[in-house]
Amino acid sequence: MRDPKIILWSLAFAGALIVTESSYANSDQKQGFTGNDMLKACTEMDPTSQPLKRLPNAEEARNHGLCLGMVYGLRVLGGVATKNSPMAICDPSNATVGQWVSLIVRYLRRHPEEMHLDFIILAAKAASEAWPCTK
Repeated sequence: MRDPKIILWSLAFAGALIVTESSYANSDQKQGFTGNDMLKACTEMDPTSQPLKRLPNAEEARNHGLCLGMVYGLRVLGGVATKNSPMAICDPSNATVGQWVSLIVRYLRRHPEEMHLDFIILAAKAASEAWPCTK
């Protein structure tokens, strides 16, 4: 039987994605977020980076939340979602969200040629590169 917490988090994550996407679909803004869109916010949330010396404004706070939310969602669901794919993720169970953010920021900085791509895809590539599944 599946863990009810995983099912609940999966539903919450899916709902958050639907709300986020539908709010952007009803606006003049593009849908989804690229590496370019998320690098600054994720860098500010990276525990190995310099912390902000002031409180974030509303847009920065929203972007920080988006970064952490997408990374947390990938952390929780990434192993299941990528199980039989070339980008399979087998992260150690004790990896923190902060470690995930750090490795994603490092990946984005190492691959500026990919920054126009979808952030979730880039984050999954970073995680599968750091924590590949061995057969």
